[in-house]
Amino acid sequence: MSATHRMAVLLGAALLTAVLACGRNDGATSAADREVAQRIRQSLVADQTLSSSAKNVTIDTDDDSVTLRGSVANEQERAAVAAKAKQAAPDKTIENELVVASR
Repeated sequence: MSATHRMAVLLGAALLTAVLACGRNDGATSAADREVAQRIRQSLVADQTLSSSAKNVTIDTDDDSVTLRGSVANEQERAAVAAKAKQAAPDKTIENELVVASR
């Protein structure tokens, strides 16, 4: 593992820890919803191809759906974030409200 990759992984882990330590639950109300939001967030943070804005989208979960809000760098990131959410929560409907940031 290169030093750059290692640093990126550590930075991602630190970001995830900071988000969870601040009491942010990404809009999840139950323990199961928080777990789903956490799985999605971990998947996003671990993906080195995503921009920092894509890794920090808002994830709202409830019993049967996940809503993604925020901005991403391009249409490919918008699709990738939604795909990662669906992979982490295959039994939930994914509401993709992400917007592509203007340059």
